[in-house]
Amino acid sequence: MGPQFSVRGGRKFDEGPSLFYHMPYWSDYHLLLRYNQRVSYLLSQGRRPVDTLILQPTTTLWKYLYRGGLCEKTASSFCDLVKKCEAAQIEYEIGNENIMAQLGSAKEAGILSIGPARYRRVVLPECFDNIEESTIDLLSRFVENGGAVILLGSLPGTIGGTPAAESGAAERFRRLFDPEKIRPLPSGLSFPATLPGGVYTAGRDEFLTTPWNGSTRFLSADGTEGAFSIPALYHQRKKTKDGEIFFFVNSNRDGERSFRCRVFPDSADKCWEDVLRCDLFTGEVAPYPITPVTVGGRAGVEIEATLPAIGSLALVFKEGTQPAAERKPPVFTQKVIAPDAAPTIERLDDNVMVVDYGTLVLDGQIAAENQYYRALDKKMWEHFGYKCNPWYHIPQRRRDLVDRKFEPGTGYQTRWKFTIDESYFADGEKKPFYAVVEEPRLMEISCNGQTVAPSEDWWFDRSAKKVDIGPAIRAGENQIFCEIVPIYLLGDFDVAYTSDGFKITAAAPKAWSGDPESLWWTHLGMPFYGHRVAYRETFTVEKNDACRYFAQLPRLGYLGHEPGVDWNAATAHVRVNGQEAGVVYCEPCRVDVTDLLEDGANTVEVILTACPRNWCGPHFKGKYYIERGYYDDFDAFPDQPTAGDRYDLIPYGLTRPFTLVEQRQR
Repeated sequence: MGPQFSVRGGRKFDEGPSLFYHMPYWSDYHLLLRYNQRVSYLLSQGRRPVDTLILQPTTTLWKYLYRGGLCEKTASSFCDLVKKCEAAQIEYEIGNENIMAQLGSAKEAGILSIGPARYRRVVLPECFDNIEESTIDLLSRFVENGGAVILLGSLPGTIGGTPAAESGAAERFRRLFDPEKIRPLPSGLSFPATLPGGVYTAGRDEFLTTPWNGSTRFLSADGTEGAFSIPALYHQRKKTKDGEIFFFVNSNRDGERSFRCRVFPDSADKCWEDVLRCDLFTGEVAPYPITPVTVGGRAGVEIEATLPAIGSLALVFKEGTQPAAERKPPVFTQKVIAPDAAPTIERLDDNVMVVDYGTLVLDGQIAAENQYYRALDKKMWEHFGYKCNPWYHIPQRRRDLVDRKFEPGTGYQTRWKFTIDESYFADGEKKPFYAVVEEPRLMEISCNGQTVAPSEDWWFDRSAKKVDIGPAIRAGENQIFCEIVPIYLLGDFDVAYTSDGFKITAAAPKAWSGDPESLWWTHLGMPFYGHRVAYRETFTVEKNDACRYFAQLPRLGYLGHEPGVDWNAATAHVRVNGQEAGVVYCEPCRVDVTDLLEDGANTVEVILTACPRNWCGPHFKGKYYIERGYYDDFDAFPDQPTAGDRYDLIPYGLTRPFTLVEQRQR
């Protein structure tokens, strides 16, 4: 079950408020955990066979800490170098001078050892402006024993914080970085690039385009080996006792990334006996397509792959005595089966409307009228002698806050107004209608003058009780008296935009239209809704036993409203004829439904589940502000109620029909 914690009060407005039952997608969260477990297990095996060490400018940052923008410039330069090394597929590690001083040695020819790690070259980045004496001594021994040091910028200006010329290590510094012995990085180096012992200078681009990796060689579109950048593609390689593990990632959320590479064992007397793909979603292991290659007397294999947006690939290369035979990728033909009619749309849970502008009464007088709840909250705490809400902004020393008491008879009233359109009552039926109130035991609650009592039912958090105000509501303006946090109204209704916020109207049928923009939930009467909506289509199928069938969703959006996005939610459950087929939460957005399909008519259902972002906020930080943010991000708001379409709301929903695909292998 996880930790039993609450997000009542300000907790739900903090960054990452919960990864627990408060999230509508909590029942599916284990799927992501299983994926992460498999990745963690694979990448914890073996060791990284890295021979390039890039020194981290830690002491340079300390040196520049209070010197204008130099600290930020140094950090930005180093981060940019690291990212470009990743994109250039250079295998490297980051060196810390303190750890090097404790564990480093240079006893083996051409090797710098730091614990079990062994490096053939050490890189000083452009921003490396301070070097420690221990690093000078270690690099001097490394160079004397045939190691290579590469300077991407100018020499460090200080030694241990002291100007280099004035330091007690100045002579050792001059011997290591003797201008007459420093050489430019040779051009035209081939796989794998090796350097004689010494100190070299190079521009960043020269370093990034040198083919340092000997065992992994990425190919250009025409099949040429080289060192070049593949934007958004990253990889990690782990050496195990009987082979290697590769983990490839496409960090681009806007589209696919394709690549080809050749992988060779560490030595010429070894070969790859097999290459297996580990499915990180299911745990299944299967042979992967390969092409044997021999370059310079070394036998290896060539692989190619296309990774979907935010996709990954895990491969295991097994060493053996017999080289693997060619294994061609399967070729498929696909046919899209058209639906019998347009999709139907159904909201499966109570809709929600947020009421966040109210009036505060203190000592029988109106202290603030029609203001945002954060302004009311601040006004109330100031009235009782605090600078602000202590639970939002003030750290507690021991029990200073919880032991502070209010005087007897003190308190406040908060009045919240909301409007219900006459259409809601048109059918004459009494429908459940709730206000969600946190910690109702601490207050008296009334609606339109009627005292109402909380139930034991809760919404989003076990402390947030549902209060049935259905008997008290009326057409037009309504008032509810309770706490200083937004009030959440729940029921079977639609929410319409108005010039001063929102109003509740009758729930209308959700019809599919040809206008994608009109199909976002924000335009279907559900601007704050974050739970489940079902989309159903019927397909007539003549089932072929030689084929596989897939429910294919269109392009998935990530967090915000992006051009070309066709659906946006946390998860999508696929059901066929009432039975669960699978869950989609990332690309490729397809589920195998073969075993659940029947000859004839089949109902395929996609149930989207969103998240609390729209009802929780922040609502005025910036259009489609994605990050959860901190308390302060909720302090940006209009002074008076504003038009509903000014709220920053992420458009969830499905705007293009999903399809049924028949796939046959040639």
